[in-house]
Amino acid sequence: MEKFDFVEVNNQVGKVLLPNEIMKFWSKKIDKILRRNYLILKQIGIKESLAWGLAVNDMYNSIVANVADFALL
Repeated sequence: MEKFDFVEVNNQVGKVLLPNEIMKFWSKKIDKILRRNYLILKQIGIKESLAWGLAVNDMYNSIVANVADFALL
């Protein structure tokens, strides 16, 4: 039987172990969304530091809003 590498995800609810491959996939997705949101905000004239903060805040809120569904992965 194949042995998987696991990554621990800590949150206030508890600890979750996910296969490393899933974490790599989601990390790439999150990076792509962050870059896209940052560039959109920058294009409409928002300062770089503020645009990055808003993009990160939006991503954080998206993840928090979906934590209840996290166990379904």
